[in-house]
Amino acid sequence: MSTLAVDLKLPFNTEHLISSVKRECNLNSLQQWRISKEDVDPVVIDFLADVGITISHAEGFLTPAKQLLPIHVDGPEINNIAKLNWQWQAQGSWMLWWKLKRNAEAKLHTTGIGTRYLKAEAADCIPIYRHQIKTPTLVNVGTPHSVINTTAEPRWVLSLVLWDIDDDRALKFDEAHERLTRFCY
Repeated sequence: MSTLAVDLKLPFNTEHLISSVKRECNLNSLQQWRISKEDVDPVVIDFLADVGITISHAEGFLTPAKQLLPIHVDGPEINNIAKLNWQWQAQGSWMLWWKLKRNAEAKLHTTGIGTRYLKAEAADCIPIYRHQIKTPTLVNVGTPHSVINTTAEPRWVLSLVLWDIDDDRALKFDEAHERLTRFCY
């Protein structure tokens, strides 16, 4: 089992979730926007609650055709946190994970929606894994990662920020995997 990405087969259809992500926007530039927790399908929220998971919030992403999302970590430090991602269109895109070279540092930034992240330069990193994101995939976003959309289509993503329902903290990848293991393939 990978500690960076695992595909899931959920016991309900989630294709309709694209309606919470796809919107009018510039298809030629990287986009990120916050999606209200109340706008996430209650079936998904209830399913996660049954395994002790909630979400702090949801995000939508657009990676334009033939573009690269830079190497980054979701949050202000390298760790092991998890998100649940759905991807539509751009089948053949890759999510890549990286290891920082010795003495290399990632720099702290803030996104347009106010979340903090670390950004690293490709010259300072070594690739360690790659995965084609499905609908849905549990992903480790606390490890440096990037996305490359090699297709002629925009890549739309719904990303749920997983949270422990009892401890009010970000859920680690291994914890999320353990709770969702019967849905992994």
